[in-house]
Amino acid sequence: MEGLEIRRMEEGDIAEVMSIERVSFKQPWKREFMEAELRNPSSTPLVVLKDGKVVGYMILWDLGDSVHLANIAVKPEMRRKGIGRALLRKAIALARERGKKLLSLEVRKSNTAARKLYEGEGFRVLRTIRGYYRPDFEDALLYVLPLQGNVKSEKP
Repeated sequence: MEGLEIRRMEEGDIAEVMSIERVSFKQPWKREFMEAELRNPSSTPLVVLKDGKVVGYMILWDLGDSVHLANIAVKPEMRRKGIGRALLRKAIALARERGKKLLSLEVRKSNTAARKLYEGEGFRVLRTIRGYYRPDFEDALLYVLPLQGNVKSEKP
């Protein structure tokens, strides 16, 4: 999608980010958690803008030799337009620029659209995390993208 801008999240973005968060997840992050990410030196909170409006965001955590994609969401009416893919590719590029060995993320086993996106970008399932998501105790799949070397994966 043309006309996208990805930049660091700012305090003024939080209201729109939280609006997207609440419609995207069964158990959304609290506002204070999102605000804390702005001050966390190990966090890279980013927003994606279309025509100057926040249409998605992601939170990356620096974990030593790896980066973890802690949160990613796109406004429902803007999904399936390449915005999530643009954010994911930005995460991959940042991890590579930082010399990281691995990019990881968790996703609900039932989230087939997200899984297809991640697999299309080269991510593989490392393992299943039983009962990870609340309140329904759905399993999570831990996806990894090796940026250097190889990581063994399991079939979900």
